Amino acid sequence: MTRAGVLAGLAAIVVAAVCVRLGFWQLDRLEQRRAFNAAVAAAAAAPPLEIDSAIAEQLGATPEDFLYRRAVVYGSYLPGHDHVLRGRSYQGSPGVHLVSTLALDDTPHLILVNRGWIPSANAATVDPRAFERKGPQRVEGVLQLLPDGISDAERLVIEVEGVPVSTRRRLDRSEIAAELDRPLLPLYLEVTGDGSALEARPPIPVPPPPLDEGPHLGYAIQWFSFAAIAIAGFTTLVFLRRRTARTGR
Repeated sequence: MTRAGVLAGLAAIVVAAVCVRLGFWQLDRLEQRRAFNAAVAAAAAAPPLEIDSAIAEQLGATPEDFLYRRAVVYGSYLPGHDHVLRGRSYQGSPGVHLVSTLALDDTPHLILVNRGWIPSANAATVDPRAFERKGPQRVEGVLQLLPDGISDAERLVIEVEGVPVSTRRRLDRSEIAAELDRPLLPLYLEVTGDGSALEARPPIPVPPPPLDEGPHLGYAIQWFSFAAIAIAGFTTLVFLRRRTARTGR
């Protein structure tokens, strides 16, 4: 075999090895997706938690144990402590998510509530005063982990009709907790819909993630196919050259 042939063989092996590695990576992502779907389905099947002082203490101690659980909270929204999450879309339309701070009854804890999507032409500004809810509230939703130490969660204050509005790309527990004088739970509540006509008016609840397996299995098959093509292509090339060398054609 010539030097060029050796190099071509090594290249085929490297390409095949990389493709096989990527194929197994996609299979690993598929298993992660299946585990996530199973966790969400199990949490959805459990009865909703009513968050009182005892449950709030447990949430603060082991938040991972309560991920994706349905929960009901009672309390009042704190005026002036809304957060607008920029760059959110709904059915292809630009908008924002409105996150409000709820003071829980019978406990000193606060919890953030993602109340849903609001249309915004620039996907950045909205006046949260138009969506204020005063007085006692009952809110039902799904518990999600509140991120901590996020790099792109810096607060940006934008004036809307002369009113300063706190906007962020993402939530960050440490940054938001520093602005509060009461303990903030490490989970936030994402409001879920009940199919009522009121949901036609914003804030529109965030739809749950699809519990499908995604494209990972298909991608894995593609990568394994590319590996087989690389090896088969090189083997075929070697066979054809050897036959040409023997027959002179």
